[in-house]
Amino acid sequence: MCSIKVSVIIPVYNAEKHLRQCLDSVAAQTLQEIEILCVDDGSTDASPSILEEYAASDNRFRIFHQQNLYAGVARNNGMSHASGKYLAFWDSDDYFYPEALEKMYRKAEEDQADICLCDANQYYDGIGFETTGGMYLSKKHKPASIPFSGKTESDIIFNIINTAPWNKLFLRDFVRKSGLQFQPVRNGNDMFFVECAIAIADTITIVKEPLMVYRKNQESSLVGSTGKAPEDAINVLIDIHDELIRRDIFPKKSFLNRAMVNIIYMLRNGSSSSESFFRSVQYLKETGIERLSLNEVSQEDFYNPWHYECLQHLKTDSPADFMAYLFHYTYIKLTEANAKRIHQKQKAAKAGSDLKTAGKALKEAEIQLQEMNRLKEENQRLRQDLEKVQKKLEDTLQSNSYRLGHALMWLPGKLKNG
Repeated sequence: MCSIKVSVIIPVYNAEKHLRQCLDSVAAQTLQEIEILCVDDGSTDASPSILEEYAASDNRFRIFHQQNLYAGVARNNGMSHASGKYLAFWDSDDYFYPEALEKMYRKAEEDQADICLCDANQYYDGIGFETTGGMYLSKKHKPASIPFSGKTESDIIFNIINTAPWNKLFLRDFVRKSGLQFQPVRNGNDMFFVECAIAIADTITIVKEPLMVYRKNQESSLVGSTGKAPEDAINVLIDIHDELIRRDIFPKKSFLNRAMVNIIYMLRNGSSSSESFFRSVQYLKETGIERLSLNEVSQEDFYNPWHYECLQHLKTDSPADFMAYLFHYTYIKLTEANAKRIHQKQKAAKAGSDLKTAGKALKEAEIQLQEMNRLKEENQRLRQDLEKVQKKLEDTLQSNSYRLGHALMWLPGKLKNG
């Protein structure tokens, strides 16, 4: 039996709506030497029976069941049974392009990397369209060279890519030696594992193309679930902060910027009610800001000046005032973005109109060119006919019959004229 190159670990919880699309895309991977470890996290829908159906028809699938302990525990469960050289932690509502594993595996092997990253496309559930990549690999923060590590890119190491595990491939031996596990929490259980792994890794490489499709607007996502435990996401950041300091590999500037991005995203999108928003803000004021080393920073510590401004409001405003500030700023930015979209749409419409006009002019020019070519061909044909007539006349004048006839007619002509 061939050795397993990649173990794909998929936590599954009430995912029957999209589960088949996910599993079909995993089974269709061009890299054949894989095992697919699906961990049912106490689903109450048809997900367990769907998993067993796939396992019955494809021996690469192995199914494990546990009580509902959240995705982090499910991933740890799958990891404990993995035998592949690399680990891929994929989600049951996403789907993956056929060459995803093969391209990441080849790149990781080529660079002898602990982690391989890639970009992803997005699918907006409920709207029904897919957008192109460039969202999960930063265009602004790029490593000077590839491969790289936290030692070579300490100022941007957390800002190069998102904090989810699904667009990353991890060397299993690296994970084992690092002692990293996913946290057993409801929200952000993957962030601790991913951020610590990225900081610890000696070699990180990148496949600069989207290899999978992340499904947005899911109720089980941060947007849909943070309100149930608003402090979880903040505590995860604190745990990352403390773990990296404990390991003496704390890339402070990059961490502060990532922390502010996550905090702002959580407050904007994850708070399902004003109560959870106020709880999060109050927890940040009382505990989070200090524990995250955000209490003594300067504007120069941030890539985005607004993040520093936002932090100052977070420190000094009441929760209600900060909510007003944050959502007013968000409204302004959305309005600006909408204006830019309208402007771009108008520019595109004008460009389309100009292109149509240019196309019409080009068509008319093509017709004129065709007519010129026709006249040129007609002129060439007439010239050839004229040359034939001239040649025939010369041949006639040089012929013996013409000369004899001319001589015979010369004397009668002179007599007549006389």
